[in-house]
Amino acid sequence: MANGSGTQGRFGGDSALRPAMGFRFSVSIPQRGSMSSWAKISDTGNESEVLELKQVTRSDGVSKYPGIPRYAPITLSRGASDDEALAIWREEVMDHASGRRTRPSGMVADVEISVFDRLGERPVKVIALYKAWPSGLRFAGLNAGSSGFLFEALTLVFDQMEIITPP
Repeated sequence: MANGSGTQGRFGGDSALRPAMGFRFSVSIPQRGSMSSWAKISDTGNESEVLELKQVTRSDGVSKYPGIPRYAPITLSRGASDDEALAIWREEVMDHASGRRTRPSGMVADVEISVFDRLGERPVKVIALYKAWPSGLRFAGLNAGSSGFLFEALTLVFDQMEIITPP
């Protein structure tokens, strides 16, 4: 056993995927340019609506079934840069919502978040977000009395998520 613990579980041994390890990741949005220099990604996930149906049988119980899946928005954060691609993308969405833009074709994009092994050499998970679009763009860190950094945060909503484990 490489880790000396005597156990080899899902994250044991020399596994590249350990829950306590810091990860390196990249974000790829091919339709919108690279946009890969993100410092933080919020939690995301999915859950299904629960449908309850009364059973008319001898036991007259309630059965639960999975309904429509729902995906939590994801927020990407980084130090602000002079790259205007995020602001342009968000402006396109707002123009569509206000009626100034009638074709939403360029508004959505597929996003891939690649999580690399602890050495940063190969992806161990890829989180694919399909038909994503920015529901918000915020700036944080403005304080005249501070020498801190200006951060920008992009919130994405999406229609579907897929978790891929590369071979």
